[in-house]
Amino acid sequence: MKLGIVSLIVSLVALGVIVWHWLWPQTSGDVYFVRMPIIMEKYQGAIDASVQLRRRQESVQSNIDSIISSIGASGQDVNAPNQRAQIENYIRAIEKRDEEERATLSKQLISHVRTAVESISDGKNVGIVLAVTDENMLLYNGVATDITEDVLRELKKNYRNEMRR
Repeated sequence: MKLGIVSLIVSLVALGVIVWHWLWPQTSGDVYFVRMPIIMEKYQGAIDASVQLRRRQESVQSNIDSIISSIGASGQDVNAPNQRAQIENYIRAIEKRDEEERATLSKQLISHVRTAVESISDGKNVGIVLAVTDENMLLYNGVATDITEDVLRELKKNYRNEMRR
């Protein structure tokens, strides 16, 4: 009996909340989205960061190849346990530093995108801005507005200003 009363009270409260939201809908702003693959493809700052990372990876691979060659040229066995351990430790250290650098560049890019979004959303009724990384994740686009090109223009403008400094 006591459980039935509790269930009835919970049901009435839930019904009241539903009716409240139906009669007085909450407007929290418009929904916008930014297509991040387009930003990564067209924003010079992202392109430059990608080139920088690729050059660094090529340099690291060259260093690893050089170390292996010098060990082999000195007559030492590259597959000897101590040589292999040194090479693996070097590779792990480089990979860790590379991962940290990627994280830093990613944070910087997101910060730049966030700043651009804040700049273009000034004066608009923005409720939420989504960063879409996969087109398949955008299931329905009935009320959302694509602001990718606006963000890209703002990023390009800011990037040119940064380069002038």
